[in-house]
Amino acid sequence: MKSSPVIWLAALGLLSTVGCNPADDPTLAPSFVYPTKSSMQGGSGTNGNYSIEFHDTKGALGDIMSRPLMKPDTHMITSESEYILDTEAGIRNFRYAAGCALDFNDFVTGGWPEDTYYGEGFLSTTTGWGSNALDTPQQEDLFTCMIARLNPSGAEVPIWLSGAHVQDDPNDDETPFVWLEALWTTEIGAAATTFHVWPLGDLLDKCGATNIIEGLNSRVCGTPTGDCVTVHMNSLQTDCTLSGGNYTCLNRPAIQTKLKLEDVSTMYDRDCP
Repeated sequence: MKSSPVIWLAALGLLSTVGCNPADDPTLAPSFVYPTKSSMQGGSGTNGNYSIEFHDTKGALGDIMSRPLMKPDTHMITSESEYILDTEAGIRNFRYAAGCALDFNDFVTGGWPEDTYYGEGFLSTTTGWGSNALDTPQQEDLFTCMIARLNPSGAEVPIWLSGAHVQDDPNDDETPFVWLEALWTTEIGAAATTFHVWPLGDLLDKCGATNIIEGLNSRVCGTPTGDCVTVHMNSLQTDCTLSGGNYTCLNRPAIQTKLKLEDVSTMYDRDCP
């Protein structure tokens, strides 16, 4: 959000401009009605989490989400959850989890040597994690915030997050973020957790389907042939609805991402004008 540094997020070499005429690609979804800027709620913050490390850590993340994060009447992480801070990958992923989940003025401390992990005020549904376990919809929100911030390279570019469960910062400036990227949701089932992404306007309309699928696989899984995310190329209109300026996809509140135009070439190898 505006009170914290700008969101950063990047991936190297994800898309090319080959086949970037959507009229020649029958697999692309039909045009979709997007909300106006004034109807959206959201903000910017920091970004740059490694995709592969996230998937190595997501089991531990799900475990610590299932109980209160902090010891009673303190900001100390509970002894049951502190193990996530035993590795560098765990520390990085926990920093993003705390940033997504906790309010801007909240924080949690722990690890050895002890460090402090600050909330960035992204989500409105998970701010009580300090004293309460997150239920399944709240865990899905937190995972969605985290996958929207994944980055296989660790490079950083600005990004904007918005959605029904994203806290609005009216003082933040959405204006530079003009390039619609994607919608994101998470589905936690009895057997597995599934991540979903729907390419939006600029990404969907200006690049070929193969490039989009490989690009989003790289963004989320770390490789163009990754199978850790379901990329929905032609079901946006049937999977998603728009109400009050925000999306619901597969009956779950979605997070929308937008980029600055000058950063698209960094994010997806080449600008698709």
